[in-house]
Amino acid sequence: MCHLVTHEVARKGCCRGTQAWLKTAGGIGDDFGYSLSVVSDGTFDLAGCFSNSCTFGPGEPGQTVLASDGGLDGFVGHYGADGALDWVRRVGSPSHVLAPNVAAAPAGGLALGLTLQSGTGGVTFAPGEGNETTLLGQGGRDNAVARYAADGSLLWARLESSPSEETYVRVAVDAWGSILVAAGFSGEMKVALGQADEMTLTSAGMFDAYVSRYAAGGALIAAWRVGSSGDDYARDVTALPDGSFLVTGSLNDSVTFGAGDPNETTLVSGGGFDIFVARPNADGGF
Repeated sequence: MCHLVTHEVARKGCCRGTQAWLKTAGGIGDDFGYSLSVVSDGTFDLAGCFSNSCTFGPGEPGQTVLASDGGLDGFVGHYGADGALDWVRRVGSPSHVLAPNVAAAPAGGLALGLTLQSGTGGVTFAPGEGNETTLLGQGGRDNAVARYAADGSLLWARLESSPSEETYVRVAVDAWGSILVAAGFSGEMKVALGQADEMTLTSAGMFDAYVSRYAAGGALIAAWRVGSSGDDYARDVTALPDGSFLVTGSLNDSVTFGAGDPNETTLVSGGGFDIFVARPNADGGF
């Protein structure tokens, strides 16, 4: 029955589309596209990682070849609505750059989040450019966040580092240009490591979920964590028009959200991992 219905729809042409364009980027190594973010004018941002050398926009006027530092390097690029490459930038590291995540900023430019397989080698944003920035972690798996202008120039970069581990990061940008970062961490983590506004988060035992917020200029506004004696993770975050945000993830055991707030809520998993969705206010209160 399903086959007959699908065939009938296709025969009538209801599901047929005309391909507008198709683009490729790559080289002789392994190359991965991980994240897309579409801008209101139809242009879009693309983030991923590559090995060896990678050619972006092959055959186009803006063709760009990037070479990695040895392992997997990260990249972020901006493309026109027709798929033509506008610009692409490399994020280099002696270790592996994992799962880059991109979010377009309403006023132009973008935020980029990524995870380092090992923080010992650090990460370099805008290598070879005048605003080149290298961040060195504490030795475990680290997360980093960076802000790029509309022309691809690096505005700032910050590191979130612990001697233990952190999970893959997700980013969002709100209407005022502030950046939200969501992931999980274990042990003691320094948010905005090495900056004057550095904050320390300490997990309750295993992995805890966390969200940090940076101003458009890069200053750390706040960082929040929720967790239990089990493993808890933040998996995604999105900004809302009023400055609040939604965060989703997984919890294990018993987790209290908004401790001390009027809306303090304790969730208890039914066994194993359960899903949570939370809406903190702009200041992190629930």
